[in-house]
Amino acid sequence: MKPFFTAWLALVFFAVQDILIWQRIFETHEMWEFVNQYHLGWFVSLAGYIALGVLLFQTWKDRLIYAVCLFALALNGIEDVLYYWLDARALPAFLPWLNQNPLILFRPVTDTGLVANCAIWLIVMVLGLVFVEKRRRSL
Repeated sequence: MKPFFTAWLALVFFAVQDILIWQRIFETHEMWEFVNQYHLGWFVSLAGYIALGVLLFQTWKDRLIYAVCLFALALNGIEDVLYYWLDARALPAFLPWLNQNPLILFRPVTDTGLVANCAIWLIVMVLGLVFVEKRRRSL
């Protein structure tokens, strides 16, 4: 379970970084012409968080669990929910920038659909981790 909780901690810092860069810089200064560079930087930063975390774990299973969990948590809408929650703002009623995301199950993406999507993903991830832990202990 340590890789899962480490991925959550990394995700919290990643979301705070997203708030500081996107909202405090891009939105404040209306830098919409740089949106593609921002998204590339977002992915590069996520890759860095994943790479550094992978180096911290000793076993390939923990490394894989960490990498998959952080990747899934960042891309399945949970990072978006954290983004608003950590900034003490309500989720927008509609989140059209997530409509093309293949990890979002409900379209068009609404606040309720996003929360439901996140709940489903969390349940799947926790059940998967419980299965892996039980299997690991039985070996």
